[in-house]
Amino acid sequence: MGINMEDEEEVRRYLENLNIEYQFSCYKENNGEGCCLLGEFMQVVREDYRKASAAFKKGCDQHNFPKACFKYGGDLFRGRGVKKDQAKALEYQKKACDLGWKEGCLVAGYQLEDLATDGDILAATEYFKRACDLNSDEGCDRASAMYHRGTGPIPRNLQKCVDYAVRACDLGHAQACANASFLYKQGIDGVPNIAKSEEYKKKALEIQMQARRNRGFQMEQGIGEPE
Repeated sequence: MGINMEDEEEVRRYLENLNIEYQFSCYKENNGEGCCLLGEFMQVVREDYRKASAAFKKGCDQHNFPKACFKYGGDLFRGRGVKKDQAKALEYQKKACDLGWKEGCLVAGYQLEDLATDGDILAATEYFKRACDLNSDEGCDRASAMYHRGTGPIPRNLQKCVDYAVRACDLGHAQACANASFLYKQGIDGVPNIAKSEEYKKKALEIQMQARRNRGFQMEQGIGEPE
């Protein structure tokens, strides 16, 4: 049976049961996923950011749960529930990435890119590529962008640029499809490939149309609001 969201007492009991379940999972069963769920519960439902951060930290430090590392890194970066420390935040995002969490790779890439030294730009590109290898469309798109403009010590390389744009496109990134279309139209080696350009232009339009249909369906179901 579902929860009657209009019954305040039923909702209160349901949330309290969740709290007990997640507390037990994290602190008695020493389950990393339980710690992450507890952290999210404390963050979203209770708005107790200190307890949320503590749960995320335990899930990462003691149990190597990748999403907990990612969440704790985010708290450190913002100073939410814990003292702000962007250097430590980066280390937790790197750990999340090492544990296979694509969002950790992506955020590590962005943080390194913002540091802007040559070494950091090189490392940022590698983290974007790692995110891409974990099927992050945004990671592939960012790697493409690094090679498109030639960033710091990263030389401009249109072949790598289009290769990563195509990978992002295949993962559903509409702008990357449009970028691949443009690159093929201009010619990677000075020779335009109109057939490829049209192929990726069509893919970009298909992804955009599907996104519009999805938004329309969500509005019909009462999920979300029009922009």
